Amino acid sequence: MLKLFKIVIIFLLLLSIPWKINGMDPDKQINKKNSIQIEGATLKYIGMYSITYEHLVLSLNSLNLFLSSGLGGWYFIPISQLYYGLSVPISINGIIGGRNSHFEFNLGLRYLFFNENSDEGISPYFPLINIGYRYQNPSGKGLIFRSYIGCTGIGIGIGKAF
Repeated sequence: MLKLFKIVIIFLLLLSIPWKINGMDPDKQINKKNSIQIEGATLKYIGMYSITYEHLVLSLNSLNLFLSSGLGGWYFIPISQLYYGLSVPISINGIIGGRNSHFEFNLGLRYLFFNENSDEGISPYFPLINIGYRYQNPSGKGLIFRSYIGCTGIGIGIGKAF
């Protein structure tokens, strides 16, 4: 698992290199490269929430890739015990589409900090795999709204691009 984590970190670092790629119509380009978002997802007995910072690292035609990281929490409620703790999500977020509506996908890891009641046999790495809808103005200004489904269940998010 540590080898996979190292590969993901190296991949994320390579994506953060400021590439200059032409080919996108400047009128349709997302000009705002940063955003802050609040999001949460739940599915019956498991849930996660976070505040994340997102930065545009690559823009090709109708595909935009963002690097996202944040701080949040998680919980798991089996029949008789409550497990919870802090978490740090790190992911690559891609959006495809024009105008205001976009298809979004996320791929990454969430590192879980366990509380004293948590099972020590559980891996602290939780996969982040989501697909969904994202509303964002083509100029990148203003409100961002997200709804998605993935490993942690059904989620929503709201944020501001700047």
